[in-house]
Amino acid sequence: MFYRTEDGMAKGLLIDFDHAIDLDQVSRNYHQQRSGTLPFMSVNNLENNDNERTALDDWESLIYLLCRIGTFGLRSDHAVNQETQDNLQVGRWTNGSLEYIADAKRSDLNSDADFARITRQFYDKSGNIAFLAKLVKRLRYILIESGPEPNCKGSHYKENASVGPS
Repeated sequence: MFYRTEDGMAKGLLIDFDHAIDLDQVSRNYHQQRSGTLPFMSVNNLENNDNERTALDDWESLIYLLCRIGTFGLRSDHAVNQETQDNLQVGRWTNGSLEYIADAKRSDLNSDADFARITRQFYDKSGNIAFLAKLVKRLRYILIESGPEPNCKGSHYKENASVGPS
């Protein structure tokens, strides 16, 4: 993800590309160690469970990244103090135990109504945030509401459910 400044300079963000692997070269039993930055880690990664890490985990992380950008912006003049940050919905994705953060993320992405608590807190000084809010809502719907398996909502595998043939 990148943008150009008024002087033409490109600025951007990368997430965990230093941990990228070629999935065609990895056995189905490959289990990556937990890595990442708490606010952007998928629930599977936070829980460090036995579920296979897939592209769905990366898409889920992208949702968290876009929500953080929507809430805090990219520029330092959008910065908020720690107390304000802690009181925002996305603040729950940073503080507490790994279990607490995973539960908060699962709860926030559970339904359109729950997710709206996040997008209502997007910082909209410029008036252009509606596009980002619409994008992350659509990504959440595709990832969570229309998961690829009956026992799966995106990368939020249901607890105590079989996730495939034994």
